[in-house]
Amino acid sequence: DTIRYKWGIGARQIQYQFSIDNLLQISPDIERSIASAQLVTAMFIFNELFSDKANAMNFVKAIVKCVAPGAYFLLVDSAGSFSSIQIGTKSYMSYMFFDSLGKHFTPIISEDSKWFRHAPNLDYPLNVENMRYFIRLYRKTVLGQVHLTDREAALLTEYELIRNEVKKMGGLIAEINEEELDALTQSMRAVEQKLALVYTVFRSSIYAHLSQQEASGQAQDHGSSFAEPFQTNCPPFD
Repeated sequence: DTIRYKWGIGARQIQYQFSIDNLLQISPDIERSIASAQLVTAMFIFNELFSDKANAMNFVKAIVKCVAPGAYFLLVDSAGSFSSIQIGTKSYMSYMFFDSLGKHFTPIISEDSKWFRHAPNLDYPLNVENMRYFIRLYRKTVLGQVHLTDREAALLTEYELIRNEVKKMGGLIAEINEEELDALTQSMRAVEQKLALVYTVFRSSIYAHLSQQEASGQAQDHGSSFAEPFQTNCPPFD
Protein backbone atom coordinates (compact mmCIF):
# COMPACT_ATOMS: atom_id res chain seq x y z
CA ASP A 1 0.00 0.00 0.00
CA THR A 2 2.91 2.37 0.71
CA ILE A 3 4.31 1.83 -2.79
CA ARG A 4 0.92 2.36 -4.40
CA TYR A 5 0.34 5.55 -2.42
CA LYS A 6 3.83 6.99 -3.03
CA TRP A 7 3.95 6.22 -6.75
CA GLY A 8 0.25 6.73 -7.45
CA ILE A 9 -0.22 3.15 -8.70
CA GLY A 10 -3.68 1.62 -8.60
CA ALA A 11 -4.49 -1.89 -7.44
CA ARG A 12 -5.13 -2.95 -11.05
CA GLN A 13 -1.68 -1.82 -12.18
CA ILE A 14 0.40 -3.88 -9.77
CA GLN A 15 -0.35 -6.95 -7.71
CA TYR A 16 1.96 -8.61 -5.21
CA GLN A 17 1.93 -11.18 -2.49
CA PHE A 18 4.39 -12.43 0.11
CA SER A 19 5.55 -15.99 0.63
CA ILE A 20 8.51 -17.75 2.21
CA ASP A 21 10.25 -20.53 0.32
CA ASN A 22 13.65 -22.08 -0.37
CA LEU A 23 15.13 -21.09 -3.72
CA LEU A 24 17.68 -23.87 -3.45
CA GLN A 25 14.84 -26.36 -3.59
CA ILE A 26 12.70 -25.33 -6.54
CA SER A 27 9.10 -26.38 -5.97
CA PRO A 28 6.11 -26.31 -8.38
CA ASP A 29 4.78 -23.30 -6.43
CA ILE A 30 8.00 -21.36 -7.09
CA GLU A 31 7.88 -22.27 -10.78
CA ARG A 32 4.26 -21.10 -11.04
CA SER A 33 5.10 -17.83 -9.28
CA ILE A 34 8.00 -17.18 -11.65
CA ALA A 35 5.92 -18.04 -14.72
CA SER A 36 3.06 -15.70 -13.74
CA ALA A 37 5.26 -12.66 -13.01
CA GLN A 38 6.04 -9.86 -15.45
CA LEU A 39 9.17 -8.97 -13.48
CA VAL A 40 11.32 -11.43 -11.53
CA THR A 41 14.02 -9.94 -9.30
CA ALA A 42 17.08 -11.40 -7.62
CA MET A 43 18.58 -8.60 -5.57
CA PHE A 44 21.55 -9.30 -3.31
CA ILE A 45 20.78 -13.00 -2.99
CA PHE A 46 22.47 -14.57 -6.00
CA ASN A 47 25.93 -14.77 -4.43
CA GLU A 48 24.56 -16.35 -1.27
CA LEU A 49 22.75 -18.98 -3.32
CA PHE A 50 26.03 -20.03 -4.91
CA SER A 51 27.38 -21.14 -1.57
CA ASP A 52 25.57 -24.31 -2.67
CA LYS A 53 26.60 -24.39 -6.34
CA ALA A 54 24.70 -27.55 -7.32
CA ASN A 55 21.32 -26.32 -6.09
CA ALA A 56 22.03 -22.75 -7.18
CA MET A 57 22.21 -23.99 -10.76
CA ASN A 58 18.71 -25.38 -10.30
CA PHE A 59 17.60 -21.81 -9.58
CA VAL A 60 19.28 -20.62 -12.79
CA LYS A 61 17.54 -23.38 -14.73
CA ALA A 62 14.20 -22.42 -13.19
CA ILE A 63 14.68 -18.81 -14.26
CA VAL A 64 15.54 -19.85 -17.82
CA LYS A 65 12.67 -22.33 -17.96
CA CYS A 66 9.87 -20.44 -16.20
CA VAL A 67 10.26 -16.72 -16.93
CA ALA A 68 7.52 -15.96 -19.43
CA PRO A 69 8.50 -14.79 -22.95
CA GLY A 70 8.60 -10.99 -22.96
CA ALA A 71 8.84 -10.80 -19.14
CA TYR A 72 11.85 -9.31 -17.35
CA PHE A 73 14.49 -10.63 -14.99
CA LEU A 74 16.36 -8.12 -12.80
CA LEU A 75 19.68 -9.12 -11.22
CA VAL A 76 21.40 -6.74 -8.78
CA ASP A 77 24.28 -7.54 -6.43
CA SER A 78 27.56 -6.29 -5.04
CA ALA A 79 30.17 -5.48 -7.69
CA GLY A 80 33.06 -6.43 -5.40
CA SER A 81 34.85 -9.70 -4.91
CA PHE A 82 31.81 -11.04 -3.04
CA SER A 83 30.14 -11.53 -6.42
CA SER A 84 32.89 -13.70 -7.89
CA ILE A 85 32.11 -17.40 -8.12
CA GLN A 86 34.89 -19.95 -8.15
CA ILE A 87 34.49 -22.65 -10.78
CA GLY A 88 37.46 -24.92 -11.00
CA THR A 89 40.55 -22.73 -11.00
CA LYS A 90 38.82 -19.64 -12.43
CA SER A 91 36.62 -16.95 -10.93
CA TYR A 92 33.59 -15.52 -12.68
CA MET A 93 31.24 -12.69 -11.82
CA SER A 94 27.79 -14.04 -11.09
CA TYR A 95 26.10 -12.06 -13.86
CA MET A 96 28.22 -13.89 -16.46
CA PHE A 97 25.86 -16.87 -16.20
CA PHE A 98 22.98 -14.90 -17.64
CA ASP A 99 25.14 -12.83 -19.99
CA SER A 100 26.09 -16.10 -21.66
CA LEU A 101 22.42 -17.03 -22.17
CA GLY A 102 21.89 -14.73 -25.15
CA LYS A 103 19.63 -17.32 -26.73
CA HIS A 104 17.15 -16.93 -23.88
CA PHE A 105 17.66 -13.40 -22.57
CA THR A 106 18.21 -10.02 -24.23
CA PRO A 107 20.08 -7.51 -22.03
CA ILE A 108 18.21 -4.23 -21.64
CA ILE A 109 20.33 -2.61 -18.92
CA SER A 110 23.90 -3.77 -18.39
CA GLU A 111 26.08 -1.97 -15.82
CA ASP A 112 29.13 -3.71 -14.34
CA SER A 113 29.78 -1.08 -11.68
CA LYS A 114 27.59 1.66 -10.25
CA TRP A 115 27.75 3.53 -6.96
CA PHE A 116 24.90 4.06 -4.57
CA ARG A 117 25.72 6.92 -2.24
CA HIS A 118 23.47 7.80 0.66
CA ALA A 119 22.52 11.38 1.45
CA PRO A 120 25.15 13.24 3.53
CA ASN A 121 22.54 14.25 6.09
CA LEU A 122 21.20 10.70 6.56
CA ASP A 123 20.58 9.95 10.22
CA TYR A 124 20.36 6.24 10.99
CA PRO A 125 21.04 4.25 14.18
CA LEU A 126 23.50 1.96 12.37
CA ASN A 127 26.56 2.83 10.34
CA VAL A 128 25.55 3.14 6.66
CA GLU A 129 28.18 3.03 3.92
CA ASN A 130 28.14 3.74 0.20
CA MET A 131 28.22 0.67 -1.99
CA ARG A 132 29.21 -0.40 -5.49
CA TYR A 133 26.89 -2.76 -7.30
CA PHE A 134 26.20 -4.25 -10.72
CA ILE A 135 22.82 -4.35 -12.41
CA ARG A 136 21.41 -6.48 -15.20
CA LEU A 137 17.92 -6.23 -16.64
CA TYR A 138 17.07 -8.97 -19.14
CA ARG A 139 14.02 -9.54 -21.30
CA LYS A 140 13.08 -13.15 -21.94
CA THR A 141 13.33 -13.90 -25.63
CA VAL A 142 9.98 -14.29 -27.36
CA LEU A 143 9.60 -17.51 -29.33
CA GLY A 144 10.24 -16.84 -33.00
CA GLN A 145 11.85 -13.46 -32.32
CA VAL A 146 14.48 -12.42 -34.84
CA HIS A 147 17.95 -12.78 -33.38
CA LEU A 148 19.71 -9.44 -33.01
CA THR A 149 23.32 -8.80 -33.84
CA ASP A 150 25.62 -7.51 -31.13
CA ARG A 151 25.46 -4.01 -32.61
CA GLU A 152 21.65 -4.04 -32.79
CA ALA A 153 21.40 -5.34 -29.22
CA ALA A 154 23.83 -2.63 -28.05
CA LEU A 155 21.76 0.02 -29.85
CA LEU A 156 18.57 -1.18 -28.21
CA THR A 157 20.32 -1.22 -24.85
CA GLU A 158 21.43 2.39 -25.30
CA TYR A 159 17.92 3.34 -26.36
CA GLU A 160 16.48 1.73 -23.24
CA LEU A 161 19.02 3.55 -21.07
CA ILE A 162 18.12 6.89 -22.66
CA ARG A 163 14.41 6.15 -22.28
CA ASN A 164 14.91 5.31 -18.62
CA GLU A 165 16.90 8.49 -18.03
CA VAL A 166 14.22 10.60 -19.76
CA LYS A 167 11.56 8.91 -17.65
CA LYS A 168 13.62 9.54 -14.52
CA MET A 169 14.08 13.19 -15.51
CA GLY A 170 10.33 13.52 -16.07
CA GLY A 171 9.71 12.14 -12.60
CA LEU A 172 12.19 14.60 -11.06
CA ILE A 173 10.59 17.52 -12.90
CA ALA A 174 7.16 16.45 -11.70
CA GLU A 175 8.48 16.12 -8.14
CA ILE A 176 10.13 19.55 -8.28
CA ASN A 177 6.98 21.09 -9.69
CA GLU A 178 4.89 19.49 -6.98
CA GLU A 179 7.19 20.55 -4.15
CA GLU A 180 8.31 23.99 -5.31
CA LEU A 181 5.37 25.25 -7.34
CA ASP A 182 3.70 26.94 -4.38
CA ALA A 183 6.91 28.60 -3.25
CA LEU A 184 7.68 29.70 -6.80
CA THR A 185 4.17 31.07 -7.22
CA GLN A 186 4.48 33.09 -4.01
CA SER A 187 7.84 34.46 -5.14
CA MET A 188 6.43 35.47 -8.51
CA ARG A 189 3.48 37.18 -6.80
CA ALA A 190 5.88 39.17 -4.62
CA VAL A 191 7.82 40.23 -7.74
CA GLU A 192 4.57 41.13 -9.48
CA GLN A 193 3.50 43.31 -6.55
CA LYS A 194 6.86 45.10 -6.52
CA LEU A 195 6.65 45.72 -10.26
CA ALA A 196 3.13 47.09 -9.86
CA LEU A 197 4.33 49.45 -7.11
CA VAL A 198 7.27 50.64 -9.22
CA TYR A 199 4.93 51.21 -12.17
CA THR A 200 2.54 53.24 -9.98
CA VAL A 201 5.35 55.41 -8.61
CA PHE A 202 6.72 55.89 -12.12
CA ARG A 203 3.32 57.01 -13.43
CA SER A 204 2.95 59.42 -10.51
CA SER A 205 6.38 60.91 -11.20
CA ILE A 206 5.60 61.35 -14.89
CA TYR A 207 2.24 62.93 -14.08
CA ALA A 208 3.83 65.37 -11.62
CA HIS A 209 6.53 66.27 -14.13
CA LEU A 210 4.00 66.89 -16.92
CA SER A 211 1.79 68.95 -14.59
CA GLN A 212 4.77 71.08 -13.60
CA GLN A 213 5.71 71.64 -17.24
CA GLU A 214 2.13 72.56 -18.11
CA ALA A 215 1.93 75.07 -15.22
CA SER A 216 5.27 76.61 -16.22
CA GLY A 217 4.11 76.98 -19.82
CA GLN A 218 0.90 78.72 -18.79
CA ALA A 219 2.87 81.18 -16.61
CA GLN A 220 5.13 82.09 -19.53
CA ASP A 221 2.15 82.67 -21.82
CA HIS A 222 0.50 84.94 -19.22
CA GLY A 223 3.66 87.00 -18.71
CA SER A 224 4.19 87.53 -22.45
CA SER A 225 0.69 88.96 -22.90
CA PHE A 226 1.55 91.93 -20.64
CA ALA A 227 4.84 92.54 -22.39
CA GLU A 228 3.12 93.53 -25.65
CA PRO A 229 2.83 97.38 -26.40
CA PHE A 230 -0.30 99.04 -25.00
CA GLN A 231 -2.35 100.46 -27.88
CA THR A 232 -4.67 103.53 -27.70
CA ASN A 233 -6.39 106.00 -29.99
CA CYS A 234 -4.71 108.98 -28.30
CA PRO A 235 -2.02 110.79 -30.32
CA PRO A 236 1.47 110.24 -29.16
CA PHE A 237 3.20 112.69 -26.89
CA ASP A 238 5.87 114.86 -28.47
